[in-house]
Amino acid sequence: MRAVRIEAYQNMPCYRKASSFRLRETYPLPPYSTVVGMVHRACGFTNYHEMRISVQGDYCSTVNDTYTHYEFNPVTKGKQESKDYVERYNIGYCSKDNTHHRVNRGVGNHELLTDVRLLIHVCPGDQSLVETIYNSLLYPVCYPSLGRWEDLLRIDSLEICDIYEDILNDATFTLNRNAYVPVEFYNRDEFNYKVYGTRYKINKSYTINPKKRFRQWNEQIDVIYASPQSKIVKGARYSKDSKGDAVFLA
Repeated sequence: MRAVRIEAYQNMPCYRKASSFRLRETYPLPPYSTVVGMVHRACGFTNYHEMRISVQGDYCSTVNDTYTHYEFNPVTKGKQESKDYVERYNIGYCSKDNTHHRVNRGVGNHELLTDVRLLIHVCPGDQSLVETIYNSLLYPVCYPSLGRWEDLLRIDSLEICDIYEDILNDATFTLNRNAYVPVEFYNRDEFNYKVYGTRYKINKSYTINPKKRFRQWNEQIDVIYASPQSKIVKGARYSKDSKGDAVFLA
């Protein structure tokens, strides 16, 4: 099957962990959902298109930085606003539907990665979309970003490649970059991997709750963030692209 192979660079992105608040921590690589969203945005898709993603890469270091934090709170009509409430939510405005809102503006901290270099494979379930995704990333309708809106993605190399699955490895080799390796690969007998790293549950797709209008994650991938010391042992099955790089589609 075919996929779009992306080699890219980011200066100081943040792939925020949803469970972090006071200090917005970052994942070491962009989550699948972030990559899927970037592709949909670049292509102008309005409906969800199923696709399998492989994410690999490296970064130089992590730093902490400050950001302006806004907390929005709609005011119930006829509600008496206390002095403490007004002092906390010190900015007021009206939305288009004439609903009165109050906003708290403060300072927070977030974690950033520096000099991130990524290798991403995008393999759509509908193979006819491969050229669409390639052309859309080559000439995107909106600048591509991963992480926050301002985390620009500089695409250094973009090409269509073939993915060969279930290749029988005839010699042990070591990964040459960090990668998200789905745990299902690690647990199955035919995938004889020696993987070292941190285990995460990475979001991939969601639906919008029609009543409360919030994202409800319906697919999470259990992965190991594998280090370059991880090995694929002789006799194991794995996937690779037409340039010889290992691929871990999820």
